[in-house]
Amino acid sequence: MNHFALFRILFACFLLYVAWPYIPTMETGLEMTFWGVWLLLFVLIVGGNGLRFLQMRVTTGLPKEEQSRERAREH
Repeated sequence: MNHFALFRILFACFLLYVAWPYIPTMETGLEMTFWGVWLLLFVLIVGGNGLRFLQMRVTTGLPKEEQSRERAREH
């Protein structure tokens, strides 16, 4: 369901819009760490849902044509 992935991307962008004014006001190391982790999670959420929205999948192993050839060799 691509509309759920799009909704998650839009919601993450809305949260970034709300948080953006507070990011430049960081002063301590703890605040920098918090916003760094927060922005890293934002990138992971947008990236993961972006791949889902575009229906890109990471495939492991051999392509189907080569799998059928391997099965034929085994038998």
